[in-house]
Amino acid sequence: MTNAHRTFEAQVANVLRTYVEGFRRLVSAERLSGGASQETYRLTIETEQGGQKLAMRRAPGGVVSDLKTGPTLAVEAQLMRTAKQVGVPEPEIVHVLEPEDDLGEGFIMEWLDGETLGARIVRSPDLDEIRPRLARACGEILARIHAIDVESSGLNGVLEVITPEELVEQTWERYKLFETPQPMIDFTGRWLKENLPGEVTP
Repeated sequence: MTNAHRTFEAQVANVLRTYVEGFRRLVSAERLSGGASQETYRLTIETEQGGQKLAMRRAPGGVVSDLKTGPTLAVEAQLMRTAKQVGVPEPEIVHVLEPEDDLGEGFIMEWLDGETLGARIVRSPDLDEIRPRLARACGEILARIHAIDVESSGLNGVLEVITPEELVEQTWERYKLFETPQPMIDFTGRWLKENLPGEVTP
């Protein structure tokens, strides 16, 4: 284990000691391969009640990019809390990282076991019972998300409204940073710019 990782684990343990009831020690902080553009960790801890797992989602290296990529992780945590209040299956948010935590931007949440690989979801015998009801369940969850009132929930105060043109431009700028031209993406980007919708009501 490197000194940098030891320091990182010590910082994580300090946060958990403050925000997890009965916390005794951090057993491990394992970085996972998923998480898209963010870092995802599985935190295995020991508490007075026994072993427990948590998840941490964090900006890469804890550093927030100057390039706009959507809502901040603090806003993402607020979105998850709001969705949970209207019956959307969401993990409990344990703590949103603050500057004094010295871990950068991110949040710690309840760990939920599950399956994310599409091939296993449609083929695994373990999911035979739920599979016939899965599409309806997903539809019901989406309906709850779309029914969230952004004004009464306070989300209108933290969510940025951008035009389709701005969204396409932001995505295009992020794509160019990879410096690996892909003809189909180039074509798609050009088509989107040439076929932007007219006036859009937020």
